[in-house]
Amino acid sequence: MSINLQIYGVGKIGYDKVLDDAEFYMTNFKDVTFENAIWLPGVDETTLMPDGSVRVYGTWKGVSIATGKSFSLDSYHYFNAKEGKVYESGDFFDASGMMMAVALDEEVVAEGATE
Repeated sequence: MSINLQIYGVGKIGYDKVLDDAEFYMTNFKDVTFENAIWLPGVDETTLMPDGSVRVYGTWKGVSIATGKSFSLDSYHYFNAKEGKVYESGDFFDASGMMMAVALDEEVVAEGATE
């Protein structure tokens, strides 16, 4: 399984990259769920009053289509809003750990190798 997914340190990305990332997850994983969600209102940093933004903590679970291995991944996401529209979002989770969890085992790869 070859994965070229750059997450850490990538900085802000545009709309097209967001769509590419979503396509990666939708085409490579199945039975995906978001569990134990804790939704919280975002607040203005100055007034501490709700500003229409949203934060959520939860656990993503699913199965790799390529390997059949499952993952469980704690995450944090935010959706910043102005005038009722989301203008910025962010995701924090261990993408490398997720890829390692669903990767082929070394033994399985070695068994299929020819000498």
